[in-house]
Amino acid sequence: MTKYKKKILSGVIIGVVIYLGISVYLDFEKVGQSLARFNLLIIAPLLLLSLINYFFRFLKWDYYLKKLNVNLARTDSFLVFIAGMVMSVSPGKSGEVLKSFLVKEINGTPVSRTAPVIFAERLTDFFALIILSVIGAFVFDYGKEISLATLIFFIFLIVIISQKRIFKSILEWLEKIKFIAKYASKIEELYLTSYELLRLGPLVGMILLSIVSWSFECYSFYVVIKSYGYEPGVFLGSFIYAFGTIVGALSFLPGGLGVTEGSFTLMLTGMISVNSADSLAITFIIRLATLWFAVFAGVIALSALQKKYYKINTEQAENSGGI
Repeated sequence: MTKYKKKILSGVIIGVVIYLGISVYLDFEKVGQSLARFNLLIIAPLLLLSLINYFFRFLKWDYYLKKLNVNLARTDSFLVFIAGMVMSVSPGKSGEVLKSFLVKEINGTPVSRTAPVIFAERLTDFFALIILSVIGAFVFDYGKEISLATLIFFIFLIVIISQKRIFKSILEWLEKIKFIAKYASKIEELYLTSYELLRLGPLVGMILLSIVSWSFECYSFYVVIKSYGYEPGVFLGSFIYAFGTIVGALSFLPGGLGVTEGSFTLMLTGMISVNSADSLAITFIIRLATLWFAVFAGVIALSALQKKYYKINTEQAENSGGI
């Protein structure tokens, strides 16, 4: 838990430095005035929308575990899923592989068995946001090149995964590299599991579920914008949120910090004519209600799992005479 606290603290420090830096650049006093205008009564609805997003994403996580015949009590499964959010401030949320280690601690399932679930989750999440971004990019004539290039890349990736012959050829070529050759069998195992999870039927179903889940956070962004007296329309608000989130993820910085915020503020000022102070205030609030709320929820869930399974392990050891 200590090492995760250090990573979270590092992310918080980076976030604070970025927000303070942008605030000073834009005018710290004006940004403070904008934040003071925020209607505190909408905090609860914003957090509720984030929780609904987590619920639908949990259904996807639970579906994938069942598809792999990984037996985990529903309560533990939910706690593990939420605990993984503690690593939302990792590059591309890659740190959410923590969930695989937690599952191993609970029921002994090898990490290599469940790690592809995290990959499938991220892939379907990205795909859902990309679809929203591509549609918005053509409707609003903004970021078409980035959106299309990202969509093509992910389609290409899925094609490779869906074709065993192509993957086998790539793996045989990679095995010529000594470092990779040592892990060839594990790579193949990871691939075969990913192949099962990303077949056309499950893939389409989970992408649709992801679109539903992320639409709640997109809507929460619109709610914050509207609370400041601007009326962008739900779809434009959703496009800005989806596009900014994708750009932040592609930067591969922890939590997309800096890049996501910059994208939001630039698009708010350029596409909706939000003044610079309000745009930063809106960005700060939505990130607090999504990214940082997820990290907070993750800390609570991880602490609950740690307490529960430390207690269980201690009791087992005492009963067996180990202590």
